[in-house]
Parts: sequence; structure tokens; C-alpha cells
Amino acid sequence: MEDFITLLDKGETCRVSAQSKLKEYIFKLEDLKQNVEDMDLFSDNESIEEISSNDLELFLVPSVLGRAYEKLQMIGPKDRLLHLNQAKSYFRDYLEQLKAYRIILFQLPWVGSEVEKTATAAIDLNEKLNAADRRERVIKRFNIEKQLGDKMIEIQQECAQSGKSDEIGDRKYALTKLRLYAIKAIGDLDKIEEELRIVEHMLKVQKGEIAEEKPKQLKKFKPFRIVKDELQKKVFGLGYNSVPTLTVDEWYNQMDKKGHFQTITGEESNHEESEDEDENEEQKRQKKIAWDDWKDEHRAGWGNTYNRG
Repeated sequence: MEDFITLLDKGETCRVSAQSKLKEYIFKLEDLKQNVEDMDLFSDNESIEEISSNDLELFLVPSVLGRAYEKLQMIGPKDRLLHLNQAKSYFRDYLEQLKAYRIILFQLPWVGSEVEKTATAAIDLNEKLNAADRRERVIKRFNIEKQLGDKMIEIQQECAQSGKSDEIGDRKYALTKLRLYAIKAIGDLDKIEEELRIVEHMLKVQKGEIAEEKPKQLKKFKPFRIVKDELQKKVFGLGYNSVPTLTVDEWYNQMDKKGHFQTITGEESNHEESEDEDENEEQKRQKKIAWDDWKDEHRAGWGNTYNRG
């Protein structure tokens, strides 16, 4: 199962060979899930402490199946709808199982109305959120995923340093992994709900239940030729009666009438006048400074003394 999880995590499921492998793994995992149920490996009467560390990995089966169905590529919306609903069912099954064993403690809105407030109850799935709140929830979910991922790495490093794998370390790692995939499952359920609305809309359009929204037709512009003056208009206009020929002045007047060349508003005009006045004031100030400097360097009476010494 680890190889399959790695394939899903890499996101390389679009190729034909990967899709074939995807279907093969789905068949095997569904068979494994059925065997686990037939053997009553997990009982409602048991607590999580009674389940061995090796068996904890089997809790992941519905989560992996959900991700596999979500990534299956089909041609028509009908098949896509089927696979999305199948993925949704598996993700919910996974979360409900973790909730029953108190591995996760946040509320599942489709299960009941009880809200549990704990340190790990990070996300309320029953909220109706606007765009800003949705973004905040995605960021919050990302941060929790990162914390859990870092925790898994930390546990692995501790086991590597000790040089042996112990039951406590393995168990802690398995439970952290289950919680990480629970957070991922919530994100996947959000995406599935969004895609389901699109696919259901497509099916209604196909059945004729709702009219397809046609794109608005853009306004067609008639072609014309712009020439410099009236003489060129007469020359280039010959033989091209279907394509109007305009002089530059005629074209400008037409565009001006349609409001393409907006005149300067009073505010803009006042702003320009203000800038001109400021510029003139600056020029006057600079001239005055230059004149004062010249007078400092040339005292009164200096200049041409007309040979009077």
C-alpha cells in the first residue's frame, strides 16, 4: 500500500500506464477492505489502545481508495459523477472510523450536531464561509498538515538515532499519520463538493433540464482604411467600395463623436495650470537668487569707469 500512496502523493496519475495501475490498486484495496470487514478486525467495542501498531495502518485503506477514485480520469460527466461520489463515500468512511476510535476529535457535520472543543479540533466542517474565511481555513489546514508532517519526521529521526524501532515509536508514528491523512481528507472533500456542483450542472445541460449559457456575441467592427488626405482617399478608395476609406481628420472626428477621446476635465485642467504656476514661481525664484549672487560679487560703482581710474 505504501507504493500506491507514494504514487498518489507524487501526482503522476495522468499517464495511461498510471491510470491502469490506479485501477489495479483500487481492485486490490477494495478486496482488502472487504476482508478486514469480514474478519471483524476492528470492533466498536474496542478502544484504540487495544489495536496493534501494525493493524493501525489498515485504517488508511478507505482514505487511499478515496484519493484513487478522485484521480480516476473518465470521458463523460456521468462517470465522473459516479467516481466523485465514490471518493466522497470513502473519505467520509475513513473520517467516521477515526472519529469512532477518538483518533480525531473535530466535528463531522454529516454524523451529528455535537461539537467537541479540544486542542486537536481544528476545523469546523459545518461552517458556511465566505471567500476570505475559506482562504483562512485552507491556510489553517495547511499549517496543521505541516505540523503533523514535521512530527512524523521527528519520530523517524528519533527511531534512527536509537538504532532500533520500538513499539511506542511505531505507534506514535502510525497515529500521527492517520491524523495527517484525516486533514488531507477534509481538503479533498471540499474540492469534491465544488467539482460535484460543476459536474451536476453539466449533466443537467446535457439532459436539457437547463439551458446552456451561450457566450455573448461581441460587437462586430466594420473594417476601414485610414489615409493621410482627400487625394489618397480618392486613389485608395477606387475599386474597394466595400471597404470604406477615411482621411485621418474624418477618422478622428468619428472617434471623437463616439467618446473615445475624452476631453480634459476641469480638475485635470486646474491641476495642469497649478503645475505651470508652480514652475513659473520656481523660475522667478531661481532668477532672484542668481541676481542676488551677482550683486554680492559686483559692488555698486564697479564696471566701466570711462578712463577715470
